[in-house]
Amino acid sequence: ENDNNSDKTTKPWQPPFVGGVQGPVLGIGYNGFLQIDGGAFSNDLSGEFKNDVIVRRARLTFDRRLTHDWLIKGSAEINPDDVEIKDLYGRYRGLSFASVQIGNQKEPFGLQRMTSSRFTALMERGMVVDALAPDRNVGVTLNSQRDNLTGEIGLFGRGFKQDGLQVSGAAVTGRLTHHRKIRGKQIIHTGFSLSYRNPGSTPPQFRSRPESAIDDTFMIDTGEIDQADHVSRVGIEAAYVNGPLSLQGEYIATRVNRESGLSSLTFSGWYLYGSWFLTGESRPYYHSTGTFGRVYPVSPFTFHGGHGAWELALRFSQADLTDKDIVGGKEENLTVGLNWHLREYVVLMANYINVIDVDRPGSVFDNNDMDIFQLRLQLEF
Repeated sequence: ENDNNSDKTTKPWQPPFVGGVQGPVLGIGYNGFLQIDGGAFSNDLSGEFKNDVIVRRARLTFDRRLTHDWLIKGSAEINPDDVEIKDLYGRYRGLSFASVQIGNQKEPFGLQRMTSSRFTALMERGMVVDALAPDRNVGVTLNSQRDNLTGEIGLFGRGFKQDGLQVSGAAVTGRLTHHRKIRGKQIIHTGFSLSYRNPGSTPPQFRSRPESAIDDTFMIDTGEIDQADHVSRVGIEAAYVNGPLSLQGEYIATRVNRESGLSSLTFSGWYLYGSWFLTGESRPYYHSTGTFGRVYPVSPFTFHGGHGAWELALRFSQADLTDKDIVGGKEENLTVGLNWHLREYVVLMANYINVIDVDRPGSVFDNNDMDIFQLRLQLEF
């Protein structure tokens, strides 16, 4: 996932192998990360969710710089049932006006989708992002930076399966961001995304877990939508950082135009969250990608002293996947998080999620206002 080395500060001492290994053969760099989650569900009226401990993500990444301007990168996520290809692309930086990226990659859409899952303040992205923002697909993108502006646009086709779903057809997707650094660590970020896809032979489907992946159950799900002619998306994003305080929000709307005289469908949602570092750190901003990055504790934890970085987070989120004859459901969640960044590559996370309401008539999830408690150990190597 995104990890822009050009925006990193100098790293403090770290144990051997943490952060990657430069292979002796062909100069290939290897690294990866592991996220182990455990969780429990209460007040589950549906009876569909099961307490468990899972490997949320086990990802391996390699990269190789062919020349000064050419870089290749690949990553794969290992799941109990299969292996999903994530990034698999080549990047060329020899043009004066833009860099070019060719291969399987994220479609440039939205702040939280483009930010690595390693760097989010809560364990899972907001429901609306998982449900409506496009994921990785094979394509070619242009990325350009001018002063405080970043722009990225790409043409995409069919990609590898992502989170159990695969799309077909062709798409054009773009994102424009602007940031303003006022003084010190005070930053204002805004962004706008658009996407248009002809779904081809695979009917589009939109779904989301209740911001917990402990159980692979989707409370809101449109199912496959037949007779879809094209899918258009729009996203608006904003963020504000002032020292230890961070605020962020997004709104995404998706329109599905259908054939055979069927009415068009509109699905939408949003989230708003804030975080506060009790130990004084500030969330780093990567201006070259318009995303947020790795937290470096001021006082890294050791057994001989140092307390790491402590962070509190709060989010309200909503996603509505019901319109006309499609009853995918509407869900509202409140999430509270506590993070302990022991070091920059070791994080412990605790989340409490209150599913405030689910409105999905005819489903076992209707009116299922359950509580979710979950923990995560995140290690990078």
